[in-house]
Amino acid sequence: MDMSNLPSKDGPFPHPDPKSLNVLVTRDVGAALSATLEEAYTVHQRHDAEERRDFIAAQGNIIDVVVTSGLIGISAAEMDQMPNLKFVHSFASGYESVDVAAAKARGIMVAHMPGTMAFSVAEHAIGLMISITRGFIHNDKVARETHWDECGQHWPNLYKKRLGLLGYGNIGAEIAQRMQGFEMEVGYHARSRRDVPHAYFETPLALAEWADYVIAALPGSADTKHIVDADVLGALGPTGYFINVARGTVVDSAALDQALRSGAIAGAGIDVAEGDPEIPTALLETPNLQITPHVAGQSPEAVERKLGIIRANIENHLTGGEVLSPVKEMKD
Repeated sequence: MDMSNLPSKDGPFPHPDPKSLNVLVTRDVGAALSATLEEAYTVHQRHDAEERRDFIAAQGNIIDVVVTSGLIGISAAEMDQMPNLKFVHSFASGYESVDVAAAKARGIMVAHMPGTMAFSVAEHAIGLMISITRGFIHNDKVARETHWDECGQHWPNLYKKRLGLLGYGNIGAEIAQRMQGFEMEVGYHARSRRDVPHAYFETPLALAEWADYVIAALPGSADTKHIVDADVLGALGPTGYFINVARGTVVDSAALDQALRSGAIAGAGIDVAEGDPEIPTALLETPNLQITPHVAGQSPEAVERKLGIIRANIENHLTGGEVLSPVKEMKD
């Protein structure tokens, strides 16, 4: 996606009467984007599911644009209550809960943000790798509570280990590039082979058998649900580490919990979990697990890029221009 000519977040909106456009925002998109949208459009913030349902039932007919997320999405039934809906935009690369087929049948454009957070998510994934491998949380606690000479544990290196990427899209490519600094050997599993200098594995199981680390960086969907199961984790082995910066649904939470408690794997770092933001209590108490609250893509730099893309997509579509990042189903 060419982002060299995106509008500035402070620039004017080209639509002749932007305040006449009603935008429904169904998730917290942060203060910067909210302010940008509210400056230009008539914005309706409805993040709570019950409030959103009541609003759509009462005023869905006024909505022109919906800004949502892959986890929240928008259903065909909701679209039926918004007869003037013209555009649905996911605030991330994922859009699994948007009924794209229904939108396409109704002439509604659906767009997302592929690659806009890739550099940020890649850095976060590597941060989790380093932190869980080198015991940052444990060592911080020990250093604060005991004498430094009493830490008494050695922590392995990432240097020259094997990294298995489960998914090789924008995020996977960014991670692979950064692994050169660790001299790590990279392999991957994806729906198809890529023209990249890394070993391709036919199955997640084969990838895990080969790797010291597996990073999940693939879209959430029915096809990828629990693609990381007990067998994959078991194949990774007692010195292996699992990192998830994809969707919580790609890993079987019960299997991950058991693998960590039993020592089937050495540790895990996850930025997402099934049902987040409501995390299973048992998982929160699992040893050798580091959790961050779905923030891998939320750097200031990534948000700035999102601002430009979402503005350009909305304005271009509503004024007859080209949408920069339609979802792939819209291209078919």
